[in-house]
Amino acid sequence: MPRLEISRQDLDHGLVRLRLTGNADLSDVDRLEDAQRVALEAPETRRLVVDLENLEFLDSSGIAVMVAGYRSARSRGQRYQVINPRGLVRRVLDLTGVLTTLTPLTA
Repeated sequence: MPRLEISRQDLDHGLVRLRLTGNADLSDVDRLEDAQRVALEAPETRRLVVDLENLEFLDSSGIAVMVAGYRSARSRGQRYQVINPRGLVRRVLDLTGVLTTLTPLTA
């Protein structure tokens, strides 16, 4: 299985994008947790977008980290959004009931 790769882009107006590639599972999920924490703790961050377009696999530990990131952002007055979930990743998010929470129609 391909390991999780995370790239970060700091864009205009306090937007930070984390692009995930590979697999977000128990073996690598601590790196996602760290990347989200660092992004959300930056005073200039107003919105964190987690792009799953190239994510191939997501387990419950990855979902838990994203839900924790969502809650952390909300508690800080920031916005958190997951974009581009595809295939199995989208299905897992839907089956666990977090798809509509993490991927709101309006950003």
